[in-house]
Amino acid sequence: MNNQKLGAEIVKLRKRHFLSQKQLADGICTQSAISQIERGQIFPAVDTLYYLSAKLHVPIDFFIQLMLEDDMDENEDLIAHVEHLSGEQKFEQMYDLLKGKLDESTTCYWMTSYLTWHFHLSAYQTKRVSIEKTIQLLKGLHDEKKTPVQSKGNLRDRILNSIAYLLATNGQYKESLYYYDKILKNEDRSSAAASVLTADIFTIRVMYNKSKTLYDMGAAEESLATIEDGIRKSLEKENMSLLGQFYYYRGQCFERLGCDEDEIRECYQKALFFFELLDKKLYSRLLWQYKENYLK
Repeated sequence: MNNQKLGAEIVKLRKRHFLSQKQLADGICTQSAISQIERGQIFPAVDTLYYLSAKLHVPIDFFIQLMLEDDMDENEDLIAHVEHLSGEQKFEQMYDLLKGKLDESTTCYWMTSYLTWHFHLSAYQTKRVSIEKTIQLLKGLHDEKKTPVQSKGNLRDRILNSIAYLLATNGQYKESLYYYDKILKNEDRSSAAASVLTADIFTIRVMYNKSKTLYDMGAAEESLATIEDGIRKSLEKENMSLLGQFYYYRGQCFERLGCDEDEIRECYQKALFFFELLDKKLYSRLLWQYKENYLK
C-alpha cells in the first residue's frame, strides 16, 4: 500500500479546500491522526478514509487506487513514451508496444484505461479497426464503471475529446459538438499527477477541435467565436502551442464570410509567424502551398 502517496494527496486536497488539519479531523479522528496519515506513517481505517473522502469531495475509490500504484515511476516513463509516439504519429510502433503491455498484469486501473485508450486509437490509425468500431470502443471505455479513478490526469475528458474528434472525422458533427461542449463545461478538471497536459492546455486544445468541427460543418460565424475564445485563452495562459492553427482557421472563416482581404492576409501571416517560431515545418509548408497569395 502506498501510504506516502495517499498522505501527499490528502495534504493537497486539504489545502485546496482551505482546511487546517484540525478542521479536517473534526468529527472524524484526532488532529494527530491526520498528521500521521499525511506523513504516510499510518494507514487510515476504512471508515476514516470514507469520511475523509466525503469531506475532501473525492470518491473513496480515488484514495484506494492511489495506494495501489506502487509502480508509478515505471508508469510515468511509459506514459511519456506513449505520448511521444502519439505526438510523432508513430502509430505502428505504439500499437506493437501497447499490444504487449496490455497483456501484462497490473493493479493500476487508471493505467489500464490510459493504455487501452491509446491502443484503440493506434489500431484505428493503422487501419486495423474501422472508425465506427473505434468510436464504439472508446465510448465503452469512457462509460465503463464510470470510475472516478479515470478523472485523474483528465483521462475521462481526454477520451471524450478523442470520441468527439473521431465523430467529426466521420461527419457526425452535431454529436461531436455535443461532446466538445460537455468537456468545456467541466471546469473542475484534475490537477493530479499522471497528466502530461495541464488543464488549461487541454481546454485550449478542445476549443481548437471544436472550432475546426464548426468550420467543417459550414458554421463559420460560430467557429470564429470559438476561435476568438481560444486565442484569448492562449494569450491569457501564455501558451502559443495552437495559436498558429487558431489564426489559420480565423483566416479561413474570414474568407468564407467574405471579409476584407487585408484582415485575411493578417491572419495567415500571424499563423505563419507562429508555425515558424514553433518549428512546425509541415504547417508552414502547407500554408505556403495553399495560401501563398496572402503571404507574398
